[in-house]
Amino acid sequence: GYINAPVYNLDSLNTSTSIKGPAIILDKNSTVLIEENCKAILSQNGSIKIDISLTDTQKPSLERNEINTVQLSIFSHRFMSIAEQMGRMLQRTSISTNIKERLDFSCALFGPDGGLVANAPHIPVHLGAMQEAVQYQMRLHK
Repeated sequence: GYINAPVYNLDSLNTSTSIKGPAIILDKNSTVLIEENCKAILSQNGSIKIDISLTDTQKPSLERNEINTVQLSIFSHRFMSIAEQMGRMLQRTSISTNIKERLDFSCALFGPDGGLVANAPHIPVHLGAMQEAVQYQMRLHK
């Protein structure tokens, strides 16, 4: 069914503002959906942190070892799409011939541990070392 949710303009919100879900935050380039049982907090640098509060019945059971294949497929495609969009933006805004015409670059998303989550299908020669480089930077800047 439908849920009534307040709509906020990101430009009109103050830093450290807290918004309980369900809610929608609009920006000139994006739309952020804050789901029920979630809370959005605007940081000093303008980013939005979403805290998820799950009830006991919503928390996944690690003992069941169940994998929802539909959700796995949806998120896999979402992450791949983000990496591909990063690559298209880099290609459009680049001055370098290597990037603009030869597509000699790699774009990827990494998890909180620095592990590779998804990569775009450009020239993936960099991806072997990219995970190690990301994990090294994470250790260096802890």
